[in-house]
Amino acid sequence: DVVERQFRDASGREWQPDRFGVDSGYNTNVVYEFCRRHPRLMATKGDDGWHKPAIATSPHAQQVTISGKRRGVKLWHIGTWPLKAELYQNLRKDGLKDGEEATPPGFCHFTSELHDEIFFRQLTAEHLKQEQRAGRIIHRWVESGANHWLDCRIIARACADLMGLSRFTSEEWLEVIASRGPKDPDQRDIFAPALAGAPQRTQSTARHGRRIRKMVRR
Repeated sequence: DVVERQFRDASGREWQPDRFGVDSGYNTNVVYEFCRRHPRLMATKGDDGWHKPAIATSPHAQQVTISGKRRGVKLWHIGTWPLKAELYQNLRKDGLKDGEEATPPGFCHFTSELHDEIFFRQLTAEHLKQEQRAGRIIHRWVESGANHWLDCRIIARACADLMGLSRFTSEEWLEVIASRGPKDPDQRDIFAPALAGAPQRTQSTARHGRRIRKMVRR
């Protein structure tokens, strides 16, 4: 069951996701029923527009019929347009440069062990199209193919925003590191050898980074 599955971090430790966001645009009633049964799951709906928040501050009460009975479910609205713009800006960023101690804020980390070409094509499957409406120039997102992994990324980013990650202070991040960071002090050094089983940066990983930036710049 994916809800109970644990995922390994860069240190080799395993965690269950704190939140799951599930797109309710397809098989809506099934999604509603599934999310009702799991408290860590959130039924979500993407909203168009440039002035939408990453995610609503509170869910919208939705009614669903399950086995002939009316049930209530919480539906979280996500402002997808600004989040897609943020993601595509971050995909253009270069990684660690000579003389710098860290990658730029928002830099996206990928590994060849988990991400293949299908993943990257879906991640970059939308582009901005300029249109004129009522005498005004507007830009809207247009799909050019399957975009399932893009949807996953945007929903995950919205869930993180709901948990407050985008507003964490330095002190709060230090608390996260203390509670969830590597137990071995040597692993706090990014240049230390990775724990067994942890993903490592390779030439293949670097090629993936260059490929994704080319796809975004199309």
